[in-house]
Amino acid sequence: MPWIILIFFVIVGFTTRYYNLKDPPIVLFDEAYFGLYTERYLDGQFYFDIHPPLGKLAIGAVAALSGKKPVFRLRLE
Repeated sequence: MPWIILIFFVIVGFTTRYYNLKDPPIVLFDEAYFGLYTERYLDGQFYFDIHPPLGKLAIGAVAALSGKKPVFRLRLE
């Protein structure tokens, strides 16, 4: 009986997480700035941000370790 409940919650979790995952198909506000700041960290440019840098540093560390240089263009619509 507990296995049925576990399987039920796993199926419901996957369904609610991956349903319409592709929408919206554009970069949203926070995603735009995380990419921009990560690119600046990798270039060694100084900038001021009022938010703590841990998330952006983690993304920049993964980008540096993978050898990928993000090319990010900020497009506000």
